[in-house]
Amino acid sequence: QRIRQHRGEAFDAGSGDPLGGFGGGLLVLGPATADIGSPGYNAAGAVFDNEARRGGGIAVISDAGNGVDAAARLFATDPAAPARVHGNRAIEAGGGLYAKPRAPFNCVGPCEYATICLQPFRLDANRAPEGAAAFADYDPSPVPVLGPDEGASIFMNAGCFGGAFPESAGELGAVPCTRGPDCNS
Repeated sequence: QRIRQHRGEAFDAGSGDPLGGFGGGLLVLGPATADIGSPGYNAAGAVFDNEARRGGGIAVISDAGNGVDAAARLFATDPAAPARVHGNRAIEAGGGLYAKPRAPFNCVGPCEYATICLQPFRLDANRAPEGAAAFADYDPSPVPVLGPDEGASIFMNAGCFGGAFPESAGELGAVPCTRGPDCNS
């Protein structure tokens, strides 16, 4: 399945600004997880041609609460077509992918994670002033975070850590992609 919002814009309901939000194609806001196992629509990809301030394609943001995670996982279901994030734009950061934790008040570890995991993937033609392909952010909150476990992670062709996903990508139909320049790039 493809993921694309109407007119490829992320809307901020509070301001009415079509580019005021996070996640032009998909916003995963904790506590939530998303699994995207798709070769995409024709040659365009699974997440394509979207725009937002941060996370033009996909934004993953944990919620402010002790242990409240957010995670997204993309994987290939066709060995000739890796999960592709293509042609997305961010005005500020994370043209293709954006991950950000939100630290709770007086977080004493374990805190929360914002995680994106890519297993057979392709990120291409995404644009942003910072992190055209991907951007792992931090929470600039003045509240002291006492635990070392709060953060944003983007795993590329590596195992997903932290137990965010109840089943393996293989159980959902993930397959390795064939070798070539379009795989894992």
